Amino acid sequence: MLPPVLLVEKNSPLKSAAELWRRDKIAESLICLPPSEALSRNFLQQLGKLGVEWFPGIEASSTDLIETYVANGLGIGLSVAIPKKPFPASVRALPLPGFAPIVIGALWRGRATPLLEAFLEETKLRARELS
Repeated sequence: MLPPVLLVEKNSPLKSAAELWRRDKIAESLICLPPSEALSRNFLQQLGKLGVEWFPGIEASSTDLIETYVANGLGIGLSVAIPKKPFPASVRALPLPGFAPIVIGALWRGRATPLLEAFLEETKLRARELS
């Protein structure tokens, strides 16, 4: 499970996501994955529960691209905190307490091949090392 975070420029005056939720209108663009992705979908649902209106302004195809857009001042990004993977020096992460973590899983059809089983075991081992 990976906790969601908001990414802001290093020098942003924002200290917490709650500061955004208290605003009448959030002026900064929300940079996120497409709304069909679990991260974006869960985030937008939780915003709705909080009564906050903030819609995606820029859709990115990867969290690495989101980091780049944030570092270049294009808005505030939605990403996940990956253990032992630092964000770029020009970007700062704001935790999102109360927002559901993203669960990573694997799905396949039919019987698992020896290659798939080896891949899954290595993936589990790596996940344990990171957490």
